Amino acid sequence: MTSEEMHTYPRTLSLGGKTITFRMVAPGDKAQIVALARSLPEHDLLFLTRDLTQEDVVADWIADPHIDTILALDGEQTVGYAAVHRTQQPWSAHVAELRVLTGSSMRGKGLGRALTQEAFALALGAGVEKMIGQMTLDQKG
Repeated sequence: MTSEEMHTYPRTLSLGGKTITFRMVAPGDKAQIVALARSLPEHDLLFLTRDLTQEDVVADWIADPHIDTILALDGEQTVGYAAVHRTQQPWSAHVAELRVLTGSSMRGKGLGRALTQEAFALALGAGVEKMIGQMTLDQKG
């Protein structure tokens, strides 16, 4: 898959017997993202850098021009996302942080890997040369 193909949205992918649609986040997606966050086990919420269970926090995130977010949808339900958080400091504009979250129903089906590939393509297109990612020790994938 070429970088150009990864940047064409919406696009679909078959994962775990489901057709998942990837598209860029839009202001009207706030409720879906909050619903995804609220569906997560409490343990998972401890590792989020923003409280995505709060609508005002999600609205600020969606509106942030330094964050590019790809949603993964199973029908109309958001089942995951990948976000590229570019730094606001001009001297490190080539650095970004990768954040990926998958809902419980899609774990172990390759969604995280697919979202990560999409996010890297977006980052490269934005001139990012270094990506930073963090994960918990209990992440088996």
